[in-house]
Amino acid sequence: LAHSFVLDPDDDTYLKENVFTESELSEIRHFQAKETPLMPLDLIKYLNSFNLKTTSEIRKQIFSPDQMDQDFNRSRDFDRDWIRNTIYNLLQEYESNTLKTDHLELWILVHVCRVLRSKSFSIATNIKEFGKTLPLISLTWKAKVSTCCYFQFCPPYLTNLFS
Repeated sequence: LAHSFVLDPDDDTYLKENVFTESELSEIRHFQAKETPLMPLDLIKYLNSFNLKTTSEIRKQIFSPDQMDQDFNRSRDFDRDWIRNTIYNLLQEYESNTLKTDHLELWILVHVCRVLRSKSFSIATNIKEFGKTLPLISLTWKAKVSTCCYFQFCPPYLTNLFS
């Protein structure tokens, strides 16, 4: 039987509840720390191709013909395909107005963080929720990430989501 734990050493709860000392949290932060890999420039350009003004423009970009659709190679095209699919899933959430209300943490994890997860990078494991003891998490939570993209279709009440 094995267990694994994901700890956010920047979560103040550990100090408030005397779970860890500041020096222990510092040790956790720095123990075998790995750098987040840089995204290749061509992938950044592809991601930015979805940074448009309207949902209609974003839809056109999502469904525009792409070479990977004709000759998909998993090792070459997976990231681009994942980006396009993620943008499409988030666009559907936005267009259905589901992001305008507070939701249970599980809903956020399933509908928002699920589409932002990847094997090498996970915003979901870096989320800093405010008021962890509350059953509802307001959409004022922030993800602590070193690099993140913000898209124009993000509604005003989520503008600080990734800051």
